[in-house]
Amino acid sequence: MHFNGLDAFLFDFKYYEGSSGSLIISKPTRIAFDEKSRLVSSESRQYAFLGVHQGDYYERDIVPLQADLGLGWYYYNVDEAIKNPPFVQ
Repeated sequence: MHFNGLDAFLFDFKYYEGSSGSLIISKPTRIAFDEKSRLVSSESRQYAFLGVHQGDYYERDIVPLQADLGLGWYYYNVDEAIKNPPFVQ
């Protein structure tokens, strides 16, 4: 699900200084995507690349401050960022 209209999601994560930019992957699973993006059963356990960690997320009206929630950008944003880097002078 898209969080607050962004191409991002919240996930339960114990945040550590410097972990922004880290990969977010799934637990190993026997479910995989084939070359046509269909879900199939895999003989070996595999990981799915879910996105990239931006940082911790707290908003007083939504969650208590004790919650460890991270904001992650969906995997397809990585390819988009590579194709369209920010303007640098």
